[in-house]
Amino acid sequence: MNPALSNITYSRIIHGIKLFLILTFIGITIIFYRSSFSESLMHLSSFRLDFLILALSLAILDWIVGGARIYIFASKVHEGLSFASCVRASLANIFMGGITPSQTGGGAGQIYVLYKEGMRILDATVTSFLGFLGTVIFLPLCAILVTIFVQSKIDSFSFRIFSGTTISLFSLIAMAVIFSLIAPKRFEAALKFLIRNFSRVKRLLERNNRLENIVQLVKEYHELMLYFLQKGKRYLFGGLILTSILYFNKFVIAYVILRGLGLEAAFFEVIYIQLLLILIFYFSPTPGASGVAEISSAILMSKIVPVNFEGSYILLWRFFTLFVGMLAGAIIIFGYLLKKPR
Repeated sequence: MNPALSNITYSRIIHGIKLFLILTFIGITIIFYRSSFSESLMHLSSFRLDFLILALSLAILDWIVGGARIYIFASKVHEGLSFASCVRASLANIFMGGITPSQTGGGAGQIYVLYKEGMRILDATVTSFLGFLGTVIFLPLCAILVTIFVQSKIDSFSFRIFSGTTISLFSLIAMAVIFSLIAPKRFEAALKFLIRNFSRVKRLLERNNRLENIVQLVKEYHELMLYFLQKGKRYLFGGLILTSILYFNKFVIAYVILRGLGLEAAFFEVIYIQLLLILIFYFSPTPGASGVAEISSAILMSKIVPVNFEGSYILLWRFFTLFVGMLAGAIIIFGYLLKKPR
């Protein structure tokens, strides 16, 4: 690996961590100020141990299911890859997604770990994309349910804009995937057109002699995707099922935290509010939706969580749904970076 590239990688990771911590600190400080620091700390100290263990178990289950979703595809294109490697890739996804805007670094972190474990870049990329495809299908379908059943819960115009943006972006991704499969030649031509009309991207690719490589990768991507669509439908279905379990598990963590704090709430009301929150901050421009997630959650959960419980709830919710996974993922990523590169 080029030393300069290594320095850029480290510097970007450190920059992302700093920005994530600053924005998260600001968001949580605002919530703690609203709910009273002393009361928040009191509620944190009284959080029930049995629910603490349950929440941690669900957080770990999140890593395992995420690893299983990677493994179901990766094992078909690269024999010999271990399940543990896929769990590590899942954790790398959580960490890198948490320190980059709109979670854009999550896929790159996952691909990086899979590459370190011996996969080709293309195979790792298709594996990552197939997992993401489950999200592209699952969340918009759930969004339809939100529109039908809980439209009244979306009182804020800005929240409607955020959730609508997420649905629109997922729809664009889905259409691009369909276009790439049914008209690969036209997709290739469109890709070349875009590259040649974005001068910075064009100069970068031409300087590194990568333009033809990108085109070749698109062709190989098309072949792998067709393989899964024609002969591996059960794997795609399995990936969708695992995606559903993955997100449902994340939503259940919020309910467990409420119970651990001694708060009563209707189970499915909590679930669909969590779904709405995902739609609001999935493509948030801040790293890991820092700041946005804390404040939007406090607003949408305000009918369930009393003000004096907000600080403790938000901190525990973010810890078990993101912070603990990011910490484990950081250990994974830095462990690979410190090893001699392949």
